[in-house]
Amino acid sequence: MDEKRIKEVFADEVFVKQLFSLETPEEAQTALKAKGIEMSREEVLKLRDALVAASQEAGAGGGEL
Repeated sequence: MDEKRIKEVFADEVFVKQLFSLETPEEAQTALKAKGIEMSREEVLKLRDALVAASQEAGAGGGEL
């Protein structure tokens, strides 16, 4: 995966919010593929877990995402 492209995509707050609203890993795969990022279902699940953990950490510290 192209790290630069991933950073560009995840810097797009609107896209990230849309990604969070998706119901299934397959929907996330489709959305990411449209942005030029190919991820396996397992990678999407790992990404979800990491984003949720980061979100919870930020919330516990009173900070914003």
